[in-house]
Amino acid sequence: MLFVENDVIGESAYFALFYIPFAFGIMKNFLGIFIPNNKRRVSDKPLSSGAYIYPSLNIDYLITEILRDRNILAVVRNPHLFEKYKLPILWLSKVEKENSVSPTHLEKILYWAVTMATSGDALIIDGLFHR
Repeated sequence: MLFVENDVIGESAYFALFYIPFAFGIMKNFLGIFIPNNKRRVSDKPLSSGAYIYPSLNIDYLITEILRDRNILAVVRNPHLFEKYKLPILWLSKVEKENSVSPTHLEKILYWAVTMATSGDALIIDGLFHR
């Protein structure tokens, strides 16, 4: 552990030695969450069961790489992102269309997910943090 008093090395040197590297470390970790790492390697082992947060709209990587060996169902607010994959989709919308349901009808969303999903399927829920 290194401890240096502010009076020994001066105010600007103290700031440069301790606060700037600390700030860069925090910014690197914070931005690493939001900036995708293109050098990620896809693991050959299957994804374990559980819930995961995927903080990106780049669903191409999610569907083709991460969930490549699973049947996928989706409850979405943005159906245009999922159209090219021809997945079973339930659209969360107040627009009355086929395969759409109001976001406030939680019992209908639950019923759809339970009746459509089987063991080993992946359920994507898009739009949990919608404003």
